[in-house]
Amino acid sequence: MKNKLVLYIGVAAALTCLWLLMIFLPLKRERLQVLEQITETEKQLVDIDQTLKELPVFLKESSNLEMSKTRLQSSLYAKADILKLFRQISDRAAARKLTITEIVPSVEELLQLNKTVQNPNQPHFLNITLYIKGDYIGFGQLVSELERAPFFRGINRCNINSSPDLSRDVMYSISFKALLGNVEETS
Repeated sequence: MKNKLVLYIGVAAALTCLWLLMIFLPLKRERLQVLEQITETEKQLVDIDQTLKELPVFLKESSNLEMSKTRLQSSLYAKADILKLFRQISDRAAARKLTITEIVPSVEELLQLNKTVQNPNQPHFLNITLYIKGDYIGFGQLVSELERAPFFRGINRCNINSSPDLSRDVMYSISFKALLGNVEETS
């Protein structure tokens, strides 16, 4: 009987070990993983809840910043408008087979323009100097066309430089005052 008792105890111990290894430990490990996922999800829910509570303040601040940005942009002269003006002048020169080598508004004037553009109802002007290569006829046609342009407000200075033997291109420089803003051209 002692042998049978030892055999039963051995089988019971083996079954217990087998139950521990095959069923209990994997279930315990899985349960711990689920608890960790629940804890992580609870943290995410708390974070989402906090974010949702702060959302109205964020939206209001975003709206205020957008209005402030719009106000500031309206008080500064847009770089795109200046580039558009330069493109118009370059296209007019190219149509006359002239080469614009340089377009110069003074840096001080651009900085001053940004400081003084506070009243959107007041017109703003920029002195522009063009350095051009080409022939006399094309230059005369360009100047005549510029004088009729809606942005043109008067010539400040004009220089023509050529060699006596015409061995190099004729160089011109013309400085004029331009009205800034969305001035539409009349066709």
